[in-house]
Formats: sequence, C-alpha cells, structure tokens
Amino acid sequence: RVLPSVTAKCGTPSMDGKLDDPCWKNAEPITRFLAAGSAVPAGAAGTTAYLTYDKEAIYAAFRCGLPAGAEAGAEEYVEVYLSPVPAQGSVYRFTVSADGTLRTSGTDSSGAEQGAAAAVGSDGNAWIAEVRIPYRVLKLPLGAGKCWGINLIRGNQQTGQSWIWSSASAAPDAPDRFGTMICRKPVDLRPFLKKTVSERLGHIRQQMGGLPAPDVRKLQGELAELEKLQDMDVLSSRLDALEGKVLQLLTKNAVVKGGRLEVRIGHSLQKISS
Repeated sequence: RVLPSVTAKCGTPSMDGKLDDPCWKNAEPITRFLAAGSAVPAGAAGTTAYLTYDKEAIYAAFRCGLPAGAEAGAEEYVEVYLSPVPAQGSVYRFTVSADGTLRTSGTDSSGAEQGAAAAVGSDGNAWIAEVRIPYRVLKLPLGAGKCWGINLIRGNQQTGQSWIWSSASAAPDAPDRFGTMICRKPVDLRPFLKKTVSERLGHIRQQMGGLPAPDVRKLQGELAELEKLQDMDVLSSRLDALEGKVLQLLTKNAVVKGGRLEVRIGHSLQKISS
C-alpha cells in the first residue's frame, strides 16, 4: 500500500474538545482508517482525523463515531505517533483516552511528557479528542519542519481493536511506514533548533581536543562561521561536513598499539576502543 499523506494548513485551535474552529473546518479530513493487521475499513461508526500547526505546535483532532445511544468509556483512546524526520528514527507517542487522560512517551530523553496537552468532548454520536504537541518538547533534528512523519490510531483497550491510518499491517510505531504531514507553509523552527545546534557544536569541540594545535586553529574558524549561519538546511550540511572532517583528522592522528586504537591528545595517547 502507498503510504498516505495530507497537506496541513496553518491554524490554531481553541483546544476545547470541539471541532468548530476555522482551522478544523478548513483542514483536509482523514477518513481511511484500517483495522490493525488487515485492509478492512473502520466501519459504520467511522473515524475522522484532522491535522494543523502554527509557529508553536502541531495539533491533531479526532472525531470518533459511536453506535446510536452509546457513550465512550475510558477504554476508548486515540494516538498520535510523530517523527520529526522519519529517516532519523526518533518517534514520539501521544495517547488520549476518552476521559481526557494524556499519556506520552518517546524514543529519546527530550522530555516529551512535559508540555503536551489534550482536550476531549462530544458531538452527537461521537467523542472528540484534540492534542497539542509543542515543538519545544521535541528533540528536533536539523531538517525538521517541512514534512512530518505521522501515524494516527483509534483503539479500544477492552476489546483490543484498533484502526490505523498508515500501514495497518505493519507495526504502527515504525517511522518508515508512517504517513506524511506536509506543511503548506513551512514553519520557522530555528528558535527550537538552537539546543540541537549547540549540542552538535559542543560535540565537535570535544572531539577537536584530540587534534594537534594547527588543525584545531583551522577548525575554529569554520566553527565560528557555523555559529553565524541562519539557514538551517545550509547549517545542517555544513555541520555534517565538519563532523566528517574532524573524524578524518582523528583517524589520521590515531595509532594502533597492542590491539587498541588510540588517539593522540597533545603529547599523550588516549585509548578509544579495543
């Protein structure tokens, strides 16, 4: 099956458990949810999801249809799996129960459990969930912001049933099988990428400690230029290139001694592997 995609428009919902905000009314509806492990649609009850975003966060909303006269219990839930750059593998999971309980987890230690928010409500024979995922709670890699890997799920803990937007026959948390949210107008994530850039520059400086002084002086000029760059795409490629250059220089200055690879730091040798 071809992986699904949706083009999201910029907007900010009220987060009140209702779908009457202009951003939801103008959003492209996502309706094709398949039963887990098969190609069977969700059925008559139906599930519709929507995606939008603004300069601070990504938002998802679900309208989960119910049989006539039925009410959603706490066992009913929806989930958003989010990968800022699927090729890099980080995945965040946000689960909202019909009673409003929000649970989160992530594949890194960025603290995604802090800052996300949810709201639930009802609309005739359906229950509604909204999820707000601030960029600041994500560990965003350079290159994030244009397209996001996303999977959307509706499930019932009591029956074990679930319906999935992308790749229902595969693991729902596999980022290479996620659908795609394309931002109609890419958001400027530079304020949220400063930590990522700082960490990578700090790692490069740490590695430079294993190089001779002449090499360090040359690289310091390149580091100073990178710190001034504002274009995230250019910065990403330049950081990749500089990290590769430092690794080559470290390898050039390494020696093998007694079956161990050692890197020269000043006048001493440091063992880095065996």
